[in-house]
Amino acid sequence: MDKNILEMNNITKAFPGVVALDNVSFHLRKGEFHAICGENGAGKSTLMKILGGVYTPDAGEILINGKSVQIGTPLDSILNKISIIYQEFNLVPELSITENLFLGKEIRKGIGLNKKQMHKEAKKTLARLGLKDFDCERLVSNCSIAIQQLVEIGKAVFYDADILVMDEPTAVLSEKETTALFALIEQLLAKGISIIYISHRLEEIVSTCHRVTVLRDGKNVKTLNNDHYNINKEDIIKLMVGRDMMDYYPEKIRLQNKDVILEVKNLSKEKTFRHVNFQLAKGEILGFSGLVGAGRSEIMKGIFGALKIDEGEILVDGERVHIQKPSDAIRAGIALLPEDRKREGLVMKLNLSDNICLATLKQFSKMGTIIKKKKNSLVHKFIGYLQIRPALSERLMENFSGGNQQKAVIAKWLIANPRIVILDEPTRGIDVGAKYEIYTIINELAKKGVGIIFVSSELLELIGVCDRILVVREGKIVSEHMKEGFSEEEIIKSAAYN
Repeated sequence: MDKNILEMNNITKAFPGVVALDNVSFHLRKGEFHAICGENGAGKSTLMKILGGVYTPDAGEILINGKSVQIGTPLDSILNKISIIYQEFNLVPELSITENLFLGKEIRKGIGLNKKQMHKEAKKTLARLGLKDFDCERLVSNCSIAIQQLVEIGKAVFYDADILVMDEPTAVLSEKETTALFALIEQLLAKGISIIYISHRLEEIVSTCHRVTVLRDGKNVKTLNNDHYNINKEDIIKLMVGRDMMDYYPEKIRLQNKDVILEVKNLSKEKTFRHVNFQLAKGEILGFSGLVGAGRSEIMKGIFGALKIDEGEILVDGERVHIQKPSDAIRAGIALLPEDRKREGLVMKLNLSDNICLATLKQFSKMGTIIKKKKNSLVHKFIGYLQIRPALSERLMENFSGGNQQKAVIAKWLIANPRIVILDEPTRGIDVGAKYEIYTIINELAKKGVGIIFVSSELLELIGVCDRILVVREGKIVSEHMKEGFSEEEIIKSAAYN
């Protein structure tokens, strides 16, 4: 594992207003599992997009097996036997899982397609990723974000690649799916495939990767050897943020307020969730745990009016509210930060300022005309408060890092002054520093009496942040766990077993 299969030497890339990569070098050995860490905006994804032919570097050289290569397009990357699982999905929503897996590499039978064999291979691939007997004829548009992530991984594995790049592959996966993925990774490494792994889950990195390269502010800070798994999270965090982080979760003042702000009664949606009942108190942070596909996100969309429910009641401050669509929920003081922030929370082709004001345009308009001075004043206030970087209100949303995109969604709802905030995977794909900032914002909202619902696939995050945790299994709430008695083992058991 000493020979370099990939060398990226002195790579530099600048965008308007920011230098994304500044003379970065990165080397990957044959059969190596090499992690790249860094805060959002550190340059990780930009470096991989250069390797994938999405971006062209301003300076630097790429060598594959010691030979200089030009990667100007994604096809060049594929021809050099590089396969990349991007953080942003690249699926065709109106095609089935099987069709997406085999797109461009279909199995043929005569002049037609061997759909039976393709379907069989697709089921086999998803089974390797922990999804046994899954319906691979289901349209991708009807699948959860976690299932879409597994399909992306399956697509990448299908290619005859020598280098496989995984950008946040476990961000929305449960423990079960993550375990299956790492078993697959071990098989790929044993075949001599080299893997570049980007993740904010540092526990995964220190326990599995051979080396760790840390980027900060577009520069290569250091590459750590982890031959005997002898590095720890604290070492990586200090290199990432340039300072020590004494605690992963800011201390929260536990309020004794018992006033119920939200009550959900018998909420049901056929084949999705049924007879969901719970209460949320003012200032409480209520967690929702469960395996992928358990129905957590669908329940939240039902409350917000983004998914039509079959029956049930929603009460705010004891009064029933009729929520048929998201605008009804907004008027009732309910905000939803969706699981898929790029498709459901933001308009990527609009700038930061316009995205922040999407839900509250009436606040900034008079007789149909936007009052720019008022709008700009409030936008810059929240850019400063949430420390969105770079602080460029006219910059397109698609050019911000994942963490800053999530802050933009938060800003959009803070301007609306909600009384109930639903957060669905709010720290997915976000670095440890940005996570801490988001936890702090959540605590401040709770301190003001805002009721918080916090959905996460990271159980340790739920335990660190929440006052109470409800477990969802097969569309039903099956157990409740209080702060004083949080048990990781009991919550996992409740989520996974009947």
